[in-house]
Amino acid sequence: MNKHYCFTDLHGCYDLWRQIKNYCDETDTLYFLGDAIDRGPDGVVLMEELLKDKRVIYLKGNHEHMAASCISDYLHGDTEFLLFWFADGGRPTWDSLSLWSDDPLVDLVEKLNNLPEYINYTNTKGQKIFLSHAGTNIDKSKEEMKIIEETELPYLWGRNHIFEDWNKTKEYENWYIIHGHSPVQWVSSVLGQTAKTEILTYADGHKIDLDLNSINSGKAALFDLDEMKVEKYFYDRKFTL
Repeated sequence: MNKHYCFTDLHGCYDLWRQIKNYCDETDTLYFLGDAIDRGPDGVVLMEELLKDKRVIYLKGNHEHMAASCISDYLHGDTEFLLFWFADGGRPTWDSLSLWSDDPLVDLVEKLNNLPEYINYTNTKGQKIFLSHAGTNIDKSKEEMKIIEETELPYLWGRNHIFEDWNKTKEYENWYIIHGHSPVQWVSSVLGQTAKTEILTYADGHKIDLDLNSINSGKAALFDLDEMKVEKYFYDRKFTL
């Protein structure tokens, strides 16, 4: 009861969300780090439930950003960027949303645009945690991260920070970064570690990647922010039948 969890990158895998929401208590707080939609078949219903569930603090992912941008363009008569979205997995999402009328689409765009890009959480041990979709360098401002990541939205799209060493000065010894966006299989590979399908801790133990590539692995992690460990792994039934 009264637990603080986070999870990420379900990409339309509704069965994983169904298990997570049923596992958690009504008093729990669930930080979702983005990318509910695209690639998988049930992203829209998953996204809608996350937006409505009072336990969930929904952070924006790059796929929520793409969806909001492309839907907005569509509503203004520009369909060019739909192809860009489709190329990155947006077709199943648009197949569902294209059945909506304009007013609900306008409302959805507003909701997605208003999602926070990051949240700071201090856990019961006094550890300071920066939660965002893509991660960051804790000793850099957002403006500095824009330059490092070569994007105006570093907390949604960045990956260059993965290759940076952790700042070991005393100021940052009690800080931790928890993110998704970059599958652990890829991150472990580029960092010269053995590829895995469990969460990945790196940067001298200060960064934690929760993206298990659920759409392909059928697996998601529910991470306890106060205990700083995985509470439970969940497995999509499609992968275990």
